[in-house]
Amino acid sequence: MEDTDPFRRNAEYLEDGTIEFIRPDQYAEALRLHADETRLNGAPEGFTVPRFNIPEAWALDLDKTLINNDTCMQRLFMACAFAGMEDVEGFRASVAERQAEVEGSVPRQSFEPLTMVQERLMPDGVKTDQYRTFERGFILNGPDVFYEDAKRFLRLLQWSDIPHIIPTKGVNPEWQYLKLAAGHYVVGQKVIDHPYKGIEVSQLRGSDGKFHLYVASMGEAAYSADIMNVAEDKPEGFEGLPDDCGGVLIRRGAANPSQSGAVPERIRVISSFDELTVNEVGQVVLKADGMPEPPMRYQRRLELVQTMRGRKFDELNFAVYLPAAGEGWRSNSLVA
Repeated sequence: MEDTDPFRRNAEYLEDGTIEFIRPDQYAEALRLHADETRLNGAPEGFTVPRFNIPEAWALDLDKTLINNDTCMQRLFMACAFAGMEDVEGFRASVAERQAEVEGSVPRQSFEPLTMVQERLMPDGVKTDQYRTFERGFILNGPDVFYEDAKRFLRLLQWSDIPHIIPTKGVNPEWQYLKLAAGHYVVGQKVIDHPYKGIEVSQLRGSDGKFHLYVASMGEAAYSADIMNVAEDKPEGFEGLPDDCGGVLIRRGAANPSQSGAVPERIRVISSFDELTVNEVGQVVLKADGMPEPPMRYQRRLELVQTMRGRKFDELNFAVYLPAAGEGWRSNSLVA
């Protein structure tokens, strides 16, 4: 069977079975043959990119998977004080009371506090200077919203050049975008009105059976992934996931009622993203003793695109991956 992964096809296979990648200037011309001059969804006119066939991409849940809701609440009250809200402590008590009421309902509902802030700081439904000050305070000040192991996992995906996107359920979409903005990690994102990330993933599969994504910044490239895996904290999030796709369920301590349910057999259960690494062909796998360091393909891809296009990037930054299909995806997490 032909090896269609450009990185592997243009590599030298050593006797021990490992792969040594040759210099980008040696295989740039080979990859140029795979450049796709088709205008991709959301890409500018004349967008010419190298196209990579890769084993997998990832869809990552946000709340309690990547983001710590407790630190988000800390930032929220700090931002309220920063904006000059009166009686912040009284407001804190009101939020706690409302949260207990909503999350204690049957069936259990999701709580978000931003609506209560908006009722206080923009009572007419129009953003005021005070509310914009709150937004700035939330984005710029306070403890990190990402779990530390989640930050390391995102960095691992970035440097291994594994496309990843964030579909997140949100009662108030602006709260989801605000949290992402506070994390300072610009990523392909979409706020959905249901918890089933598997269903969302299934809708991104092309007619050829592949998942097509592209990089919107920092060294353009297009990807065709065989599967898209999901990282979630709730078993229900995997509902609708195609049979050949998998993922991980992350359990940070004891599961609460919203995290209960049967876990599909093909889903690995982990307690930290630090249990994962990337193998030599670009698949996320469980760590094992003696495994080599993950391949740093992001740097190689940047160098390749610079060679192909004669364009230099002033600095290295995070790549922003977006699906080439599906509506409602955006890459800017800053609040308008």
